[in-house]
Amino acid sequence: MRVWGRFGYVVLFLAALIVTLKLSGCSTATIISSNAPLAAVSSLPNPQLPDWIEQISPLGEAAPTAQVRIRFKEPLIPVEQLESKDRQALLDKFQLVPPLPGQFRFLTPRMVGFQADQATPKATRVRVTLKAGLADLKNHRLDKDLSWTFNTEPIKLLNLPGTAPAGTSNGDGSEPFDIKPILKITSNTELDLASLKQSLTLTAPDGKNAVPLTVDLQKTKTPKILLQRSSLMPAIAAGPMQLNLNRL
Repeated sequence: MRVWGRFGYVVLFLAALIVTLKLSGCSTATIISSNAPLAAVSSLPNPQLPDWIEQISPLGEAAPTAQVRIRFKEPLIPVEQLESKDRQALLDKFQLVPPLPGQFRFLTPRMVGFQADQATPKATRVRVTLKAGLADLKNHRLDKDLSWTFNTEPIKLLNLPGTAPAGTSNGDGSEPFDIKPILKITSNTELDLASLKQSLTLTAPDGKNAVPLTVDLQKTKTPKILLQRSSLMPAIAAGPMQLNLNRL
């Protein structure tokens, strides 16, 4: 820290601004524009499929437009009933959590897919469940629920203040800041403002002397986070500061 006597304020050099993003998987921040956050979903290992279920997808990280599909070795319905509306009881054996807009439908007598009304939001984990009692025409039957999860691209934060710009060495990234600056961080998806306010702190590396922040979202093609110190930086916090995102 150094004092500019002419202006009478303190300038901080954020030489080691660190972003710590501790996410319990991407389910901790499932946000879509103009809607409430989706329910958090815990990650599940890929299940062991019974012999009569040929394939499930997607698994792991998937594109927002990836379709949920389940392919069976034997038909679940006769081919003549493919366009019939009298099969909802069977389709009720397929479930998504969180409940995304759309519906399950038969793509073929041996394949069921989820027809989504819109792309799955980024930073979303989805659990797919085939419920107990699901059976094919050969009387193969699930005696218990079968579930798996997949997720879309997780949250990514860019343009972190205090980090070296592209094309420069790490030592060139530190710039002097006013004592009450507006810091801008770019995200690849819109974040939940309430959880962001609860999760974000600016502290010294020893974890002491946290500085209150005013947080807002600037909606652009690439969402931005606006961080403004709501009080003057304490003189004791003269060294590098640490920006913590503990949980979204």
